[in-house]
Amino acid sequence: MSADNIVVANQGLNPLVNYNFMLRVEGIYDLPCKSVHGFQKENEYEYIQEGGLNDYVHIRRKPVTKPFTFQVERYVGIDYFDPIPNGAELILPVILLVSRIQNDFGRTKRAYVFTGCSVMSKSFGELNAEKSGLLVETSTISYREMMCMDMPVDISAKQWAFDGTNVEGNGERSARTLEEYGIYPPAEKAEYQKRFRMQDTKEEQKNNLSAKQVSDFGYRPKQDEKRRWPVKSARQISDFLNKTNG
Repeated sequence: MSADNIVVANQGLNPLVNYNFMLRVEGIYDLPCKSVHGFQKENEYEYIQEGGLNDYVHIRRKPVTKPFTFQVERYVGIDYFDPIPNGAELILPVILLVSRIQNDFGRTKRAYVFTGCSVMSKSFGELNAEKSGLLVETSTISYREMMCMDMPVDISAKQWAFDGTNVEGNGERSARTLEEYGIYPPAEKAEYQKRFRMQDTKEEQKNNLSAKQVSDFGYRPKQDEKRRWPVKSARQISDFLNKTNG
């Protein structure tokens, strides 16, 4: 849970973004969308006026008289086939996932779950030879119930931060923990560290991996201790470089 958000005090310093989202259809199709809008949970009421009471009216809920709908805007030409064709009666709930991290919906912060969905209509975007743009189609989907679920514990990844000494940095996005994001396989990490060392001479590196190959692989080895700047001020760094070059 975020440190600024507790039960009795919420500073609101970490709101959820509205652009990292994905639509999951039938449990297996993950659909990138341009936008999803128009969904709401609304009840219908009737007003009963009591004779002799002029200050307010009684409100009683009545049966729903129209279906709930939401609209999904998607780009054309990104699917092998349309997962939400017009007239489709979807069996499993449609889930709208919202995450803090781009392309990481295993750490979803909020999910909207729509049950009893049917694709009611489709509208196709404008074709205009005088203006460039991306072709968009809009699907209107009806649903019976909508449930909004929040992850109570915030498990979003911390950004990379320089700790003043090590180039790997701190946080879950530091070089030490890139293995969790699948940038390099853990089994091959030790082998690449062994085959390439910053302290090797050019002659020794001919039989090992080059710096470019290691960079392409996604791992940047730790620098030699002698190459680090042990101080932070510009004057001390300049002295350190002059001493090293001399």
